[in-house]
Amino acid sequence: MIDKPSPCTQEQIEAAAHAVKRDFQRHFGWELLELTYEDCGVLENGKSTVLFKSVIRTGFLTDGSVPPRSMVYWRFWVAQRPEGSGWYVVSCGYG
Repeated sequence: MIDKPSPCTQEQIEAAAHAVKRDFQRHFGWELLELTYEDCGVLENGKSTVLFKSVIRTGFLTDGSVPPRSMVYWRFWVAQRPEGSGWYVVSCGYG
């Protein structure tokens, strides 16, 4: 879901989102409920980077601020691969 204008193209954002979904399925046993575009930037090497926030249903209880077994606004930083052949998750988690 993209909810604001971006300096990145729609295709770049969709490819970055696909990398998040692929990485998420590979590394976590949770459910990705929502993925929202937050921001786009350019690294020193000229490659694009995209920030997403997400809503995730987890296998553990939270502090009660959201429905049990959910986390809100877990973030994913995604960057273009150095050789320009796709995207990968650089970092994820709270923050």
